[in-house]
Amino acid sequence: MILVVVEHDGNVPDRLSVEALALGRSLGQATGEPLHAVAWGSGAGGIAGALGGSGVAVLHAIEDERLDVHAPEAIGAALAQLTERDSPAAVIGTSSDRGSEVMAYAAKMNKGKT
Repeated sequence: MILVVVEHDGNVPDRLSVEALALGRSLGQATGEPLHAVAWGSGAGGIAGALGGSGVAVLHAIEDERLDVHAPEAIGAALAQLTERDSPAAVIGTSSDRGSEVMAYAAKMNKGKT
């Protein structure tokens, strides 16, 4: 699976996430891997409809209102658990400040794990 970390505002992914999804879709098509996405916070599951056109087969929605605030360490921990459990072939995040922090925490928590 190719996993894309999606930031959203309400029921739609933000612009950088749309770009990450396009990259994920291309990579998935080239490798034959299914495209998955992960989103967090209140209403995370509500973006499923907006992701359908992006080729996302599965949305992993972490519905927790505590993640609505800037909580990159907690979100990174949740992402680390997901990647440890599902072992995606690739994880794609955004280059936003928040996205970069989340990816850094997830990588730190998975350091040394296979």
